[in-house]
Amino acid sequence: MADTFERVMVIVAHPDDAESWVGGTVAKLAREGETVSYVIVTNGDKGSADRSMSPHALARIRAEEQREPAAILGVRHVEFLGYPDGDVEDTRVLWLDITRELRRVRPGLVMLQNARARGRGRQEIRVRLRRVL
Repeated sequence: MADTFERVMVIVAHPDDAESWVGGTVAKLAREGETVSYVIVTNGDKGSADRSMSPHALARIRAEEQREPAAILGVRHVEFLGYPDGDVEDTRVLWLDITRELRRVRPGLVMLQNARARGRGRQEIRVRLRRVL
């Protein structure tokens, strides 16, 4: 890449959204020496077809499933904000959580999920991303 950012932050709604959305770009940036961090808004505690799976257990599994591919791609840090999947509201607390991460990392590039994306749960992130912009 012609531009160097030094620090890159990817903010997405759910565990695994980053890999399906910008995995190739993340790998390229990390390989070029950029320090990449993820901020995952929800904990991924919904969406299992296994009726015996508790939300808490599913959230633990989804966190581990997120850390492994992030490490393979070269992501240095994954921050889970821990909001319940499907239950995120536009609150001052959420805004402060995102702001805290932006100030901690001080990224030169922030990659945001498409705020107009449709699909289950994508509306959760829409309002937050508008605030970041």
